Amino acid sequence: MAMLKKYIMRGVTSARTQFKLGDFTANVEFKDGDVIHGIPASVITNDPRVQMAIENDKQMFGRVVFLEWKSGKEDEPKKAEPQKKVITLDDVKTIDDVKAYLVEHHNMPRTLSKIDTIKAKCEEFGLVFPNFSFE
Repeated sequence: MAMLKKYIMRGVTSARTQFKLGDFTANVEFKDGDVIHGIPASVITNDPRVQMAIENDKQMFGRVVFLEWKSGKEDEPKKAEPQKKVITLDDVKTIDDVKAYLVEHHNMPRTLSKIDTIKAKCEEFGLVFPNFSFE
């Protein structure tokens, strides 16, 4: 299946341009941009020749940006991801309580001190503290 790719062009509301690759010429229309609100004009294509022409055009280098891609398998049903287990800890009220829980139940080092690291580990382990906030 062909890959769907999205390209953007900043600073325009719309633009028609040609991209050449050998003997092949791709006529491409970027549209739906909004300069005032900073929304770039874009085009989406699944044609590999057009994609290659856009990506290899030296004149447009820096003006046209490849933004994202999707495989052509969007119609296939997606498998459900397993639900992450959530643990609610009502007795945790301070950052020291959080650290103590991580040390005791998740073998984290006692020297754990960076709030961002502590917060990330709590999210990773699915820990929720109704009586404590990191902010």
